[in-house]
Amino acid sequence: MKFFIDTADLDEIREALSWGCLAGVTTNPSLYARTGGKLADFEDHMVKIAKMCDGLPVSAESQAKTTEGMIEEGRHLASLAPNIVVKLPICAEALAATHTLAAEGVRINMTLIFSAPQALLAANAGARYVSPFVGRFDDIGEDGISELANVVTCIQNYDWTGKNVDDEVEIITASVRTPNHVTQAALMGADIATVPFGALKKCLKHPLTDQGMASFDADWAKVVAAQKSAKVDKGTVPLSTSGQTRFSPYLGPSCLYGEKVPSVWRPCVCRRLATWPLVELRTYCPIRYSEKELLWPTTFAPLSDRGRTTRAVCSTSYRMPIRR
Repeated sequence: MKFFIDTADLDEIREALSWGCLAGVTTNPSLYARTGGKLADFEDHMVKIAKMCDGLPVSAESQAKTTEGMIEEGRHLASLAPNIVVKLPICAEALAATHTLAAEGVRINMTLIFSAPQALLAANAGARYVSPFVGRFDDIGEDGISELANVVTCIQNYDWTGKNVDDEVEIITASVRTPNHVTQAALMGADIATVPFGALKKCLKHPLTDQGMASFDADWAKVVAAQKSAKVDKGTVPLSTSGQTRFSPYLGPSCLYGEKVPSVWRPCVCRRLATWPLVELRTYCPIRYSEKELLWPTTFAPLSDRGRTTRAVCSTSYRMPIRR
């Protein structure tokens, strides 16, 4: 299903276009009035939207009340830009105007449809799009989704070749208020949903998505904190209970898998290595190797999911000069 945005606000259209999922725009007099637009600027505003949408269909509604007026105004609106679709409300005058304009290659979006017979009449007259409304049924306590299902079934039952310039009729689900309206329209096979920007943003949101993102951020913060605390800097560590010595920076282990570490080597440094994810480095108190060197035992053990050390998987020893 394609997404149209139901607005005349340039900023809303611009943002929706940046998402990369917008397939068209529908406007009407009420939407234009909300932008604070003036009558003299209406045509220029429609041209701006048409250029911004770069070939995507943009519905501009005629306010004429007679067949002749709709035909004249429809021709003029269609001439403003090649991607402008003339929007007409379903009525006898609009059906006659649609028949004439469609024969001239003008694309018509027949709006304010509330029943399957209205949609069928519009399609037969030559409408390129039919726009059944959903939300306004909800406003009067009726089921707009079931009426939409009737329209979809009826329109999709037939081949509309020869009725308009594109030889097809697409159903635009209009008066969309909630993400569920979008879901139901898609499930029944409606071609398009034209959605106000506020409802479009609701379609993007879900509380479980927000919870998941918050959880990911919290866990990643722990990883970053562990990275900072895992750096082994030059410093002092206990040599014994009676003295201290300085030691060289960590250079990396020579893995001796399966080697056991004597229990008499008491751990004196316990770090998590940045370069060894979920690995704990334990450096044990050194023992004298010779008159001038110390033997510095080191083990590496994986951490469990609770941060506890399991059995050692590799160990090594470093011989380091005694510094006086």
